[in-house]
Amino acid sequence: DGTRLWNPAEPGYGVKVGSDFGEESFFKAVPTTDGGAIVLWEDRPTSGQDTVIYGQRVDANGNTLWSADGTMMSEYSPTSYSTDAEIVADGADGAYMSWITSNTDNGQDYLIVTHRLSDGTIDPAWNGGALIEIATFFTSSNVQKLMSADANNLILTYNEPGFTGSFLKALKLQKSDGTL
Repeated sequence: DGTRLWNPAEPGYGVKVGSDFGEESFFKAVPTTDGGAIVLWEDRPTSGQDTVIYGQRVDANGNTLWSADGTMMSEYSPTSYSTDAEIVADGADGAYMSWITSNTDNGQDYLIVTHRLSDGTIDPAWNGGALIEIATFFTSSNVQKLMSADANNLILTYNEPGFTGSFLKALKLQKSDGTL
């Protein structure tokens, strides 16, 4: 019937999933099994700072379950920024995520993929609990898409720029550990 369920007494309604400062943009969300969601977004926490990827899990009652201002998903560096985040629910209240991180020092872009568990931590079965670098580009790439192929695999498609043109590529990754 359209009744607001999360924080209906709060001005503007809804629950706060990210910080009060900075510029949050390019939001994406997937459902969790308890009726909540995992929200993913790009954040520029400080004026002039480059973007990083943040995430937050919200339960069915609208309570945030990870860090109060969201949990940083991508790694922060003063010489890099992260964009073009994608998210796929894992069916166990966690999510598979991917994004592009660009390093302004060396001009390279990195396609990153990870599996976050329901508590927001990186799945230790995935690269020993570290982010997985799928591909490195020497020219800008900002197009990628992550999707579930079946119960055991993910499909990651991306645009790989080259010196004579771009190539559309697709990879199949195992959900259990991120291997190709």
